[in-house]
Amino acid sequence: QNAVDKASRDLDRIRSLYKDSVATLEQVQDLSTLSEVAKADLRIANFNRKYARITAPYAGKVLKRTAEQGELVNPGSPIFTVGNHSSNSYVIRVAVADRDIVRLNLKDSAQVTFDAYPGVIFNSEVTELAEGADPQTGTFEVELTVYADQGILKNGFVGKVKVFPSNQHPYFQISMSALIEGNQAQAKVFAFDQASQQAQVVQLKPDQINDKYFTVLAADKPQLSFVITEGAHYLQDGQKVQPQ
Repeated sequence: QNAVDKASRDLDRIRSLYKDSVATLEQVQDLSTLSEVAKADLRIANFNRKYARITAPYAGKVLKRTAEQGELVNPGSPIFTVGNHSSNSYVIRVAVADRDIVRLNLKDSAQVTFDAYPGVIFNSEVTELAEGADPQTGTFEVELTVYADQGILKNGFVGKVKVFPSNQHPYFQISMSALIEGNQAQAKVFAFDQASQQAQVVQLKPDQINDKYFTVLAADKPQLSFVITEGAHYLQDGQKVQPQ
């Protein structure tokens, strides 16, 4: 900046002298060039200055410092980890399978629970959906904004998330006691046909598998009304049964 100020003063003086025919045109042009070079150097210095400062992107608290004053670091290296305390919201990330990511949309509601707050439910919503799968796990990352209106959250808390997609589909929830045989790809159960009063083997495609039940898309088996949960392993396909 001092060089720019000096070049401007010198240029003003030489222009005054040139008007009085004391200085030459060459001197005016030379000092004009020096003034422009000084201004260009100032623009470069101001540009580099923006990358020579560490500025927090928001108000918060420093959670971790990975470098000390005077330490030489490589470009792009993290110096601080900062937690955002400017709003009453936090972020939690979960990984979901491909069949679940297609059902989720931004602004879908969710509930989060933490071991630190037993029985307390934190409301949240989906704020970001990954466009590509994680190459290591094959899952898709979903970011949820958690509204900490029920308590103070700390960086590193592990939570359990329930997401309620707006794109919903009807499901059958079938007890595991009705399962004859099956795996992740298919399951066999006995369905009760009211017209013939017979037990019929039905092959299903599980969508979600739980310890006590598994779910099946209603669109895959719309005719499924009743399944046999007791004594199913003693039946044969087409056998007459009497419900109790």
